Amino acid sequence: MHTQWKRCWAIRVLGGLFVTFSHATQAMDIAPTLGEWRYLLCQPLSYVSLYARECTLWEEGEWAGLYSGGCINKQNPSPWADEALLIPKSLAFYGDLTATWHGWLGEGEKLPYNGCWAGPPRYKNGVEISNVAQITTDDASETSHLFVARRDRALTCPAGYVLNGSVCRPAGVNPHKNNEACVAGLNGSNPIHTALGYKL
Repeated sequence: MHTQWKRCWAIRVLGGLFVTFSHATQAMDIAPTLGEWRYLLCQPLSYVSLYARECTLWEEGEWAGLYSGGCINKQNPSPWADEALLIPKSLAFYGDLTATWHGWLGEGEKLPYNGCWAGPPRYKNGVEISNVAQITTDDASETSHLFVARRDRALTCPAGYVLNGSVCRPAGVNPHKNNEACVAGLNGSNPIHTALGYKL
C-alpha cells in the first residue's frame, strides 16, 4: 500500500501563526498488466528478392517494389499472435523439409547479431519483455538455412498509474517531494509536514 498526502488545511495557533497539516489518504498499488506475446520472423540475408518472398509467404501481401511501398495489402501482417506459426513459415520460405527449433534464450544467454536481432533477453522490472531464438531448416540435400524469431510483450499500467519497481503506483502527489496541491498557508510560508519534517 502506498500513502499519498493530498489534503491540507491551516489552523490558527497561539500568537496568530498558522500551521499547515496534511491528511494521509491511502491508495492501493496494483500489479502491472502483462501483454500477450507478439512474434516476428527474420532471415538474415539482405536481397530484394528475399524481401519479396517475406512479403508474399509470411505476410500474405503483394510486393510493390523496394521503392514503391514495399509490401502492400498484407492479409497476415506481423507481428503475429501465435508462436506456432514460426516453424511453418520458416519451412515455407525455401520449401525446406525439416526444421530445428533452438529455443528462446535463457537468462544470461547471448546471441550475437546475425543480420536480424541479438540477445540476451530483455527484462523490465524483473519481467521478460523481449527474447530471440534461432531456427534452422534443411532441404532434401541437407542444405541448411538460418532464421531468427523474436517475441515481445508490453508491461503497462492503467490510466492514472505509473510503473514503480514491480508495481503500478497511483500517479500524482509524491509525499517526499514538493506538494503543489497544498496551499502555502495563510501566513504565506511553505507548509512543512509537522510529523515527518519534509516540505509539502
